[in-house]
Amino acid sequence: TEEKGKSHIFDQTKLHHYKLEVAAADWAWLQKNALKEEYVPAKLVFEGKRYFGAAVRYKGDWTSLKSCFDASGKQTCPKLSLKVRFNKYESCGRFHGLRRLLFNSSRTDSSFLRERSALNLMQDLGMRASRATHATLSVNGKSLGIFVMVEQVDKELLEDHFKEPDGNLYKQIW
Repeated sequence: TEEKGKSHIFDQTKLHHYKLEVAAADWAWLQKNALKEEYVPAKLVFEGKRYFGAAVRYKGDWTSLKSCFDASGKQTCPKLSLKVRFNKYESCGRFHGLRRLLFNSSRTDSSFLRERSALNLMQDLGMRASRATHATLSVNGKSLGIFVMVEQVDKELLEDHFKEPDGNLYKQIW
C-alpha cells in the first residue's frame, strides 16, 4: 500500500523508528551467514502498525560488509548495514510505495552526516539523487542504533524523477 507515501518516510524533520521482528532461528542464521547476503523472513513494525511479508539481509560491498569480518569469519565492526525488502515473497509488496529500505551503518562516518548531507545537497542543486534521512532500528527488541536510511535506486526512484522511466538501470559491481 502507499500509506502516507515516500515523502513521509524520508521526512527530514522526523527521526523514525523501525522495529524488525525476525524468528530467532532465522536471526541466528543471518548472524552466522552475513556474507552470503541472503534474505530471511521478517515483519516490520512502524508507527504502531505491523507489516508482514518483509525480508531482511545484511548489505554492502567490500568496504561496508566484507571488511567487517576477519579471516576466521568473526565480525569486527560494531554494526552492519541492512536491507529490508518488501517484494521478496510477493512481487507487488511495498512499504509506503517503496520496495526496499536501506539502513546504512555509516561505519566510516561517525558523524552520520556525509551521505545524507551529500544527497540532500545534490537535490537542492536540482540533481536527481536518492532521498536520505536518519532512522533508528531495532531487531527483536534490541536497539541497533542510528542509521542513515537511503532510498534504493530502482524503478520507483526512476518513476519519481523521470518523465519516461522505462530504460536501462545499471548497478555497479565491484
